[in-house]
Amino acid sequence: MTKEGYLKIKAFLLSHRPLLYVAAALCRFGEIAVYLSYPLFLLILIINKNLYCIRSVLVCGIGFVLLTLFRKYLNAERPYEKFGFTPLIKKETRGCSFPSRHTFSAAIIGMSLLKVYPLWGGIVLGLAAVLAALRVILGVHFIKDTAAGLLIGIVLGLFSFV
Repeated sequence: MTKEGYLKIKAFLLSHRPLLYVAAALCRFGEIAVYLSYPLFLLILIINKNLYCIRSVLVCGIGFVLLTLFRKYLNAERPYEKFGFTPLIKKETRGCSFPSRHTFSAAIIGMSLLKVYPLWGGIVLGLAAVLAALRVILGVHFIKDTAAGLLIGIVLGLFSFV
């Protein structure tokens, strides 16, 4: 997206504050829901003595670490850095924009859940897609950042969990 595109979205949301509040709240809710789902999922697996929890922890954990190292190596600028505007949610991080770790995490967690609890996994994957869109709309990522995060999480999940 171009600077003008981000500025148009920002101007629209600032002139329609209720929509901005809904977008920001939905983004936060999605993050919390995904990150609470994962430990709950692992706890259920542990209670049921399901060894799948080991695979889930290893794949999600190693994937997260490798993605974090890759992001740090690339150190891609965020839209608000490149274009010089303030994002619509509090974010002061410099660089490390590509790929989006939030969308990757939500996607890989969703894929892990999908194997054991298809409905739950599908809901989390839906939240991953919503987070991907909202993080672009709110100005903290480029489309390519969130699309790559989703794609990497889904592909890693396909190879690891299906």
